[in-house]
Amino acid sequence: MNIATTFSKKKFKRLALADSIAAGLVVGVTACKLPKLQKSEPGPTLPDSFNGQTTEQNSANVDLISFFNDPLLAGLIVQSFADNQELRILAQDIRIAQN
Repeated sequence: MNIATTFSKKKFKRLALADSIAAGLVVGVTACKLPKLQKSEPGPTLPDSFNGQTTEQNSANVDLISFFNDPLLAGLIVQSFADNQELRILAQDIRIAQN
């Protein structure tokens, strides 16, 4: 064997080993770190009036049956809330997060 070839192979193996160790350390250090918590930014402030007008009427204060004035539609909406699996899962996630 040629001395230059032997030296090149040894040097290549050392470099490959060093690269592997460095890559392993980088992946290991970054993989074991917990992500930082993201804080939510506050939204814009809401004005007290819309177009300079204020009123006591608010659709959020009206019950469902009075708002739609259709008993069949109101029944379907109530049934969809009661039988919605996604809403139940979200409610459970909220309870877990609160605990």
